[in-house]
Amino acid sequence: MPNSEDVYLEARRWVGTPYHHQGRTFQRSCDCIGLVIGVARALGLRCPADRDLPNYAESPHDGVAERTASELMAPARGEIQAGQVGLFWYRDRGHGQHFAIFAPFGHRLTMIHAYMRIGQVVEAGVSDFWRKRLIRAYTYRGITDA
Repeated sequence: MPNSEDVYLEARRWVGTPYHHQGRTFQRSCDCIGLVIGVARALGLRCPADRDLPNYAESPHDGVAERTASELMAPARGEIQAGQVGLFWYRDRGHGQHFAIFAPFGHRLTMIHAYMRIGQVVEAGVSDFWRKRLIRAYTYRGITDA
């Protein structure tokens, strides 16, 4: 069974994958939920088939991000930890529109995410911009140290 370290190590493998809306393919293309789904699939975790995922806009609304998150993961408890997935609002306050996977870097956390503005999966520090926009952290179901 995978653990939280496996989650962020797999996510780091995706760094540099080109951004493409609704992409889900390692080293070819992905968006932010595509990264979260791709990591789950790579680790053998329960994951919906592409045909079961809702069609969504580049800036999802109507709770589609929250519904997708609750299907894949369970809400995390306590402080944010490496290997968890953050759901953030971006343009529409309070409504989930962006996902990132938290990873350790020394004594601080980074976030690995498919970032449309940069055009690829990146790993960067969790800035105040993103901290203020965090709605909830999730843990993949099936992770041994969750």
